[in-house]
Amino acid sequence: MRPFIAIQIVPTGIGCEVGGFAGDATPATNLLASACDLLLTHPNAVNAAVMYRARPNVLYVEGHALDRFAMGSWALRPVRSNRIVMVIDRAVADDSQAMIRISNAANAARTVAGVDLIGWVATEEALALRLTGGEFGSTHGEIANPEVLLETARKAVSLGGEAIALVARMPEVPDDLAEAYSEGTGPDPIGGLEAVLSHLVVDALMVPCAHAPYEPFEEEGVVDPRVAAETIGLTFLPCILEGLAGAPRYVPAAEARQGDLTIDQVDAVVAPEEACGGIPMLVAAERGLPLIAVKSGVSAGRVTPEQLGIPALSASNYLEAAGLLLALKEGLSPAMVTRPVPPLRSF
Repeated sequence: MRPFIAIQIVPTGIGCEVGGFAGDATPATNLLASACDLLLTHPNAVNAAVMYRARPNVLYVEGHALDRFAMGSWALRPVRSNRIVMVIDRAVADDSQAMIRISNAANAARTVAGVDLIGWVATEEALALRLTGGEFGSTHGEIANPEVLLETARKAVSLGGEAIALVARMPEVPDDLAEAYSEGTGPDPIGGLEAVLSHLVVDALMVPCAHAPYEPFEEEGVVDPRVAAETIGLTFLPCILEGLAGAPRYVPAAEARQGDLTIDQVDAVVAPEEACGGIPMLVAAERGLPLIAVKSGVSAGRVTPEQLGIPALSASNYLEAAGLLLALKEGLSPAMVTRPVPPLRSF
């Protein structure tokens, strides 16, 4: 019997109650993965600063790559490991204190996790980054000099990098947004900007990529438990190095070979009920794949299956979602596990 494969989506920058913070979706992700042979998810679902606890059968796939995979244009090639090169924003590289912290975090990942990090390269000039706000309260961002980032990323690949770890200094976050995030009442203020950076590199170079923001460490006191992972270290780098170390590589679907993963092998998609407007969820509807919509709550914007007119299996939480995945994996109709049993229809 072929493997049971599912996709989990937790959109960034919209304040998901589960997964909108610092790797706080990891327990839910691992629970879903326990009901699958493989679970594909994106970095922000499991990135937790100095912590990375995703199960081995969780594949770490950058969000843009996951969209291209869902559309059928890219395939995923599982690997044992990747050689990683860090691309560091000149604004960070010129800060001696920042580089001490980055170097120590990088060497810790090498010596403790065995990450094959072969070196780093700095951008020629500082990345011109800006935070912007979304129409419905979500967070976004812009880079004014994308060619600077891409030039350095190409250099990283030419030096032997099979995956790229980005480290950029974030713009100053308005106090109200920072406070709302730390208290667990607002979206990640830099999540949208981080997505812009990794999407740009992945789209241009077709290599696994994830971003670790660099921000001067400040003691914040006790924060919301979902944000706590960001307060226990001096950088956010270790999680992305561990994730990228085993991330699948991206290949054109036309060049897929035996052992590569394509959208044709996916059995289900899981996403927050209020955030079902993304490509993987729409592809699930188009292909007739089960879409499990979890009532997880978001603080910015709402796009439900009902509003889109697409079918979905409703789950009150990720515990129920895992049960639905397990039923699908076993070939059971979810409707036969609940009561009352729906009547048999006459066509």
